Formats: sequence, C-alpha cells, structure tokens
Amino acid sequence: MGRRAAWCGLLLLLAVAPSARAQDFDSRCAALLGTRAGLVMVADPNSGRLLAVVHPGLADSPAPPGSVFKLVTALAAIQSGVDTPGEHYVCKGRFRALDGRTRPCWKPGGHGRLTLEQALAESCNVTFYQLGERVGLARLDATARHVGLGSPGSLPSGSAELLDACIGEGKHLAVTPRQLLGLVCAIATDGRLRRPAWTPRALGERIANDATLARLRKGMVGSVLFGSSHSALLPGLAIAGKTGTATYVDGSNRTYGWFVGFAPATSPRVAIVVFLPQSSGLRGAAPLGRRVFETWLAAGRP
Repeated sequence: MGRRAAWCGLLLLLAVAPSARAQDFDSRCAALLGTRAGLVMVADPNSGRLLAVVHPGLADSPAPPGSVFKLVTALAAIQSGVDTPGEHYVCKGRFRALDGRTRPCWKPGGHGRLTLEQALAESCNVTFYQLGERVGLARLDATARHVGLGSPGSLPSGSAELLDACIGEGKHLAVTPRQLLGLVCAIATDGRLRRPAWTPRALGERIANDATLARLRKGMVGSVLFGSSHSALLPGLAIAGKTGTATYVDGSNRTYGWFVGFAPATSPRVAIVVFLPQSSGLRGAAPLGRRVFETWLAAGRP
C-alpha cells in the first residue's frame, strides 16, 4: 500500500504542477513585466490549462474591465436580437442618452458608420451606448453572469450607471483576470467556459453559438489589425485581442490597463490576459501582450 500511495502522490503532483517548459516560459513572462505592478496570465484556450502566471495573487482580484467588457455588451446585443448581422450604427463623437445626458466618444470627431464588429475593433463608445440602452441593464447583467463575470448591478434601465456598465466602467462592475481569461478561451474555441488553472475545470454550457462567436472573433481580429489593440500587432502571428482602460472610482486620474487576446486567430493555441493597475490598455497592456505572444513563439509554443 505504501508504494501505491507514493505513486498516486507523484501522479497527483505531476497533474497539478507546471511542467519544466511551462516554468521556463513563466520566468520569461516575469522578466517582461519586470518590477511593474500587474499580472500576466497565459493559458491553452482549448483546455484552460495555465502556461504561465506572473503575480498570481492578482489573478482573482476584481477591478473594472473597461472596454474589454464591450465583448459582453456585444454578446448581449446579438443574443437578444438587438443587433443583427450587417446592421450599422452612426458615431458622430457624442451620444445623447434617454435621460438627456450627453456622453462623448473617445474619438471627438466620431467613427462614422460602423457595424458591431467594426465598433468592437475601434472600441467605439457611442455604438456601445446605443447597444446598452437597447439591451437594458437586466439583460446585460444576466449575460455577464452567464459568461462567468461579475455583475454590473441591479440599477434602473436608462440610468447613468447603465451607460457606464455597457463600456465596462463604474463602481458596480468588477471582474477578475481569471474570469476574463476564461471568457477569452471560450470565445477563441468552442464557446465553453473553463476556469483557467494548472488543472482546469469546465464551468458549464456554451456561452454562444458558432455564428455569434465568429462575429466576436472578427471584431477582436480587427482590433489588432487596425483598431484600438493595434499596438499588440506582431508580424507573422495572427492575433485577436481587445484592450480596456478603466478609471479608478476614487476620483483620481489613475486608470487600470487591460489586454486580452488569443493566437493564432484561426486555430488558437494560446490565450492571454494582461492586467496593469497603473496603466492603460492602449499604451501599456497591449504592447506587453505583444511581447508575451512573441515570447511564446520564441519559447517553442509551450
């Protein structure tokens, strides 16, 4: 019995511990982050098995996701029938909400006429304000829960909080890096949620059908090719991604920076989330994401 127990213990250890190659890749990712506060988390999207985690203490720390959450707003709009393939939205740089308040887009001159996929790529706030008002907070909340994320909160439809939530801002919306990585793995593959870990586990049914997943992927590919995630572009590797920059709710000018993505875009083998508590998605998290993908290639695709 003693020998059998020893073998069982060894097999269990091998199952939960990262391999030597994964440990080497983890060290390389740690070098990329350096002394900066933040987290890098990398997984095989097909299984959810982790390949690297730098600063794992932040993996389950909640924070507002910024524009990464537009993936959820887009999903809610598609699944509810609010958006249909080929529908267009117009961004003139500002949006007048149902409550009479005016909200700016990040691009003062506006984005012009956009499909949902183009709006994801450009991270157009005005388009997602329109979608958010039509979807409503109850459906947005239900979609967030369905894909394993935190809840925007139970607030009245048409409120300022709804407009915050549909672009990933506000004190009532917080998600963790592990949750976002699970969502990205689902979008990249068959739509089934997994909890990324050294020994991952499935979390339930598919979050969307193939056609819907393809639309989200198209927006993420465009984000890297010509949109808000362009600083993650890496020649020779097709990357799908989405940035997020979320404002601290303490009234300061500080922002959280996010980047999520997967590659290769058509046959994903790696998915990542980068979280920087003192940065932006565009200038901080996305460029670091590009270096993580570059390191993954150089490490022999562990």
